[in-house]
Order: sequence, then C-alpha cells, then structure tokens
Amino acid sequence: MSKLPDPFREGLARGWKATNGEQGLPEQVQCDVVIVGTGAGAGITAELLTKAGLDVVLVEEGPLRTSSDFNQKESEAYANLYQDGGGRKTMDGALTLLQGRCVGGTTVINWTSSFRTPASTLKYWEDNFGLKDFNEASMAPWFAQAEKRLNMHKWEEAPPNPNNELLRTGAKKLGISADVIPRT
Repeated sequence: MSKLPDPFREGLARGWKATNGEQGLPEQVQCDVVIVGTGAGAGITAELLTKAGLDVVLVEEGPLRTSSDFNQKESEAYANLYQDGGGRKTMDGALTLLQGRCVGGTTVINWTSSFRTPASTLKYWEDNFGLKDFNEASMAPWFAQAEKRLNMHKWEEAPPNPNNELLRTGAKKLGISADVIPRT
C-alpha cells in the first residue's frame, strides 16, 4: 500500500518552525503578525503576509496532527481533534457544534467544500457595515486567486446520493439555487 503524502511533515522538513506548547514555550516571540487560530483562512493569510516580507506566527490551542497520525478511530479523533471532545453546544444546548481544535481547525475534520461569499452577503456587509470595497466585483479576483491556490473545482466525480439529489430537487422547486460543491 502506498503511503499518502504528509504536507505538514514535508513542510517541517523544509524548515517550518513548530513549537508544542505542552512541551514549553519561549518567554517571548518576535514577529510582525500573530494569527490566532489555524482554520480555513489562516494558512492562506499567513502565506500572503509571508510573501509580503512579514514574519508571521500562527497560534492554535489544539495539537498538530498530520495525515500520518490519522488512524480512522473515532474515539481518538473526537477526543483529539474537536472542541470539547465533539460535545460543544450552543449556549441554549439546542445544537451540537462539531468544531475543530487542532492545527487546521475545522478544515481538518470537515471535507474541503468552498463557496465564494454569496453576493447577497457581500451586499449586506456593504449596506450594514459600510464595506463598499468588498463587493462581488472587487472580491472576484481574490476568490479566483484562492481557488487557484487551493486547486478548487466542482466535485463531479460521482453522482449525488439520493439525499443530496432530493435536496437539489427540492431547492429547484422552491426557486433556490443549488450547485455542485467546489472543493479541493
């Protein structure tokens, strides 16, 4: 059986610096930018800032687990990769939130779906928060850059399962747009 590539271990071998807080931290860290949380936007943000010449530190509360560490045992995954061991809930206890608590955040535990911020959301931000420079046209090149960098494409390798086909059919009947999920 061939071994899967491990991008984290490859990065560490190329000189990435990583410190495990459980093993002690330096008293001070010098940098230009600190990014708290290593989820969906952190990696590409760190890359852009580093390319601009800034010294960037990413801080994550959870452990670094790489593809070499995954063993498909849910009992270990929930305990090691999820906030509150997979038991995090909304304040009223109505919903359980499967939120990542590891380097990579929720992107480690959820599949890699990626939608552009909807035009209606960008319009809401413009109207309610004055973010006029974040409209659909001005954001398009940034979305395109991220999609290219992350090798995003529509996942059409297999037909949708009956549950997803029913959702698509229902959305169409209600006049709601539905599309194939772009992912890496």
